[in-house]
Amino acid sequence: LCNSITILLQSLPEELKNECTGAFEVFTKESTDGKLGAEELGKVMRMLGQTPSEDEVSEIIKDFAEGWFCDTMALEEFLDFMARQLNGASDKREEDLSKEFKLLLKETFRWYDTDADGIISWDELKARCLNTGEKIEEWEIEELMKDGDENMDKRIDFDEWINMMKELE
Repeated sequence: LCNSITILLQSLPEELKNECTGAFEVFTKESTDGKLGAEELGKVMRMLGQTPSEDEVSEIIKDFAEGWFCDTMALEEFLDFMARQLNGASDKREEDLSKEFKLLLKETFRWYDTDADGIISWDELKARCLNTGEKIEEWEIEELMKDGDENMDKRIDFDEWINMMKELE
C-alpha cells in the first residue's frame, strides 16, 4: 500500500501537490490534531467543483485514513486521495474527449460525404471546402486530398478520414 501511495504521489505534479498541501493547511489550521475531518474534506471537494454527500465524504475518509476507526485524514492520506481523484478525472476527461472526438469525426465526415455513400470524393471535398467561406486555393484542396487518400484511389473513406484528422490534431 505504501508503495502505491508513493507512486501516486510522485505522479502528482509538484505544483499540484503544493496546491493540495496549501488547501489541506487552510482547512486544518483550526483543528487540534492537524488532520482533515469530514466537514473540511467536503468543503475542499466542493471548492474543487464536486458535490459529495455526507455519506460519500465519510466513506472516502474510511477508505483513505490510516487506522480502523479514523474519522480524519492526515496530509499524506489527503494527497493520496487527491492524486487518485485527479488521475481518475484526467482519465475520464480523456475518455470523454476521445468519445467526443470520434463523434465529431463521424459528423464532419458525414458533412463532407454529401451523397452519403461512405466515401468523400474529390468533388465533395472541393465543394464543401469552397462553401466554408474561407478563401482556399484549389491546390490546397488537392493537398488535403493527397494527405487523406492513403490508398491513392482519389477518394477518402472513413478510416482514412480518421487517420488524417488524427494527424491534424
